[in-house]
Amino acid sequence: MKLPLSSVEQEMLEKYVKDVRYTQNSPRTIFCILVCHNGYEVYGASSCRNLSDFDEETGKIYSMKHALSRMYRKINEENLVIIDN
Repeated sequence: MKLPLSSVEQEMLEKYVKDVRYTQNSPRTIFCILVCHNGYEVYGASSCRNLSDFDEETGKIYSMKHALSRMYRKINEENLVIIDN
């Protein structure tokens, strides 16, 4: 199952993020760390209830979407400056 990024998510990824990192610290949870151009990091996580349902690629997509959602909130609600001009 491949979930496409929305146009807003894709734009944020291209504009603010210089690196995407993934880590898996348990058999059913994946973390995505978005490293911004100014060094700021935003994380997202994805986990499934049943280990038999775990799919690494789906977990990466959901964790990235979670991280992008958190980044969107920080930019728009907290007026966080993600890039230096």
